[in-house]
Parts: sequence; structure tokens; C-alpha cells
Amino acid sequence: MGVGGRPASAVAAVFPLAMVLYAVLASAVPAPVARADVIPPGVREAEQRLRDNPKTFDRADQFCAKRSVGATCTLPGDALAGGGAGICRNGLDASRTQIDLRCERTAKVTMDRGLPAGGFSLPAYFCEVPEGAAVALERGYGCKPPTELPHDRFCAGRGAGAACEAALTVDGKPVRNAGVCARVTESAPRFYFRGWQVATRDVLQCISAKPVVRDLKPVSWWQKVRQ
Repeated sequence: MGVGGRPASAVAAVFPLAMVLYAVLASAVPAPVARADVIPPGVREAEQRLRDNPKTFDRADQFCAKRSVGATCTLPGDALAGGGAGICRNGLDASRTQIDLRCERTAKVTMDRGLPAGGFSLPAYFCEVPEGAAVALERGYGCKPPTELPHDRFCAGRGAGAACEAALTVDGKPVRNAGVCARVTESAPRFYFRGWQVATRDVLQCISAKPVVRDLKPVSWWQKVRQ
């Protein structure tokens, strides 16, 4: 006799059928996505708020404090410092979870530093797991900083702290501003993979001794109501 009083032949027929059904059900279940966490929490909500109200913002810098979207503003300093006339514009911040109102310079300022294109790297621990190493390779990032410090053309042959002069164009007009050679950490665009990740590189470049520094602060409830 088989199990539960059934003939052994009947039991033998049931087990292959059960295995077939299990295989069919298992194949129907979608495989886990290796990179499912590519959208951070709060991004869709912030994007939707901005679509629903193009005038809204959560924080404002000191140059647009108590101002609204589209208001004029002024950034202190010369072109190298980031100064000039501007307009208050809102948009998602780097994390794409908050909406900031920032004074953005209206003049078109260009500057050819002559810096190399590559050299960005992610933290070493990011590449210790195969999946992280694959992401770094896919994005063209290394996991170790370059051995030599890249420099722009204005700091060629100079060291950190040396005086320099940068050539810029402001609305098509050539401008020269005095600056200082400094070691600066540049960041590539952020990406989200198991949390926010960012590749960086250190370079020596001619910068203003007094660059524009923004201080973003949450707006008052009264400003939120009036948006």
C-alpha cells in the first residue's frame, strides 16, 4: 500500500505532477531585480508637488529670501566668484527630494579651464562587492583616486595658494579676474544605488578668494501658504 491507503502507483503519479506544478509556479514568479532601489524615497512626491504648483519651494537661499519665483536678485562678487545679476528660480535639489529657490545668474559666463575629463572615483568600499564594481565600471568611475593631481591651465606650474588670473567670457565679452590656486574637490552627478552615491576627484584650479556661498534655509509657513 502507498500513503494514506492509496495504491503505490497512484502516489507515484501524484509526486511528478506536484513537481511539474511547482516548476510552473516558480517560473511565473518574477526574479528579484538586482538594482531595484534606484529611486530614493520622496523623489516622486517632490516631483509631483512641483508639477502641481510650479511656484512652490521648501527652502530659499539668502539672495532670494522673502522673494518669489521669478523675482530679480543679485549675487555678490565678480564673475569668477559667481557674482552678478540674477533671477530667483526654483527646482529640485541634488537629492531631488526638496524644492529650492535659488538666485541664478542671468549672464552667460563661460570658462575653459582645460581640465582632463576623467579621474573621478568612488570610495574603495563601494567596489568591494561585485555589484558595486559593476556599477562603477558601467559609469566610467574608478575606485582609486589618480596618483597625480590634475590642474587647470591657469594653475599650470603653480602650487596651492599661488596667485592666478582666470580668463572668462561674460555675455561674449572677455574678462580677467584675479584668483588663487586651490585644491578643489569636484563631484560628478549623484546617482542612487542603495543610497546616494557620488564620484569625486581633487583638482588644482584657479578660484575666487571670496566665492559666492549659499545658505539655504526652510521658508516660513506664511511663505508656504502664499505660494
